[in-house]
Amino acid sequence: MSMVRKLRGILGMAAVWSAGFVLFWIALWTVIRLVDPPSIDSGEGPLALAPLFAALGAIAGTVFGVTLSFGERKRTLADLKLSRIAMWGAIGGAALPLLLGKPLGNLAVFAPLGALLATGSLALARRAARAELPPGEPDHLLPR
Repeated sequence: MSMVRKLRGILGMAAVWSAGFVLFWIALWTVIRLVDPPSIDSGEGPLALAPLFAALGAIAGTVFGVTLSFGERKRTLADLKLSRIAMWGAIGGAALPLLLGKPLGNLAVFAPLGALLATGSLALARRAARAELPPGEPDHLLPR
């Protein structure tokens, strides 16, 4: 795989994870707003903190993309196992509290979020690869 393709994949992963983290924040904010509204301060609206979560997602997605590109460099989309992708995603998510010096309790949130985003990213990549196949071409090379 060329370096340009690797970089494009890593940047794409950063973008997907950035969006995923923003959606996670909006969902979390909504749940807190329904369950315990007084615990939300005026500066903690979903749009106010969205740029922060977008940046966190980009960092975690980049860590995931780099670890995936080195850890699975000889494998194709069809060869990638969901459990290994989830492991690399958990590492990408766990990197945030470790890199930013945050409490290790944050691992309980960010590692599973990373695993979820990683497996979702793999599903999107496989779907895109299937869509690029010429009509009538068997897609037995790609798992369903």
